Amino acid sequence: MNTVYELSATIPGVSIFIGGNILIGNWFKWAIATTTSNSSVILLVANRAAMLLACVYALVALFTLLKNRKKMITGTQQLKVAGNGSYTITEPDKKIDKIGRFLSEEKLDHFNFAINKFLAEKKPFLQQKYSLRDLSVDVDISTNYLSAFINRYYKVNYNDFINSFRISHCKVMIMNGEWKYKTLEAIASEAGFNNRNTFTAAFKKETGQNPSEFLKRIKKDQQGNRSLANKKTILV
Repeated sequence: MNTVYELSATIPGVSIFIGGNILIGNWFKWAIATTTSNSSVILLVANRAAMLLACVYALVALFTLLKNRKKMITGTQQLKVAGNGSYTITEPDKKIDKIGRFLSEEKLDHFNFAINKFLAEKKPFLQQKYSLRDLSVDVDISTNYLSAFINRYYKVNYNDFINSFRISHCKVMIMNGEWKYKTLEAIASEAGFNNRNTFTAAFKKETGQNPSEFLKRIKKDQQGNRSLANKKTILV
């Protein structure tokens, strides 16, 4: 769509340039014809010169258009709309990827222990909009190293990584029966999600099912357990 639009915007400019050069050529013909009888030769030379300039202009314009289009496609491939409406890099940045390749297994294990210990104890992911920069400061690891670690160790980006902790927290809340007096939206908000749509998308990506489907299964399991417990009580 953008390419068609850009071409439609470029073609009139080329046409105007061609027409302008033809008019200039005719003007030269008129001006010179007043002093010479070789008007046909003058017209031919002027028109061909105008067409040559127009072709050069068209080639330059097309080359510039294709070059800009290539840059735009490359940028689009690197961006993905996250659940909260922000843009995140889906393919690791070259610098980040290079850092990740040079992280030793010992370093990766150290990062993993420190990060998971902090997240499990402090639960900062319960804060909405808890960013990579925030976690970097909290665990005292540079953002480049932290991003490289997550990309290489967990094979996901930061948003998916932090959302996995939020989803686990939501699942615990639901299994503990908090759904009885809280909506799924309230549970999602307490777990750090900005809205229900983001929560639903992240939950399905992590578990393969919607939160409502998970809740339905938990209710069914809990009802089955209560029924089994009642039967045992009656038998006793």
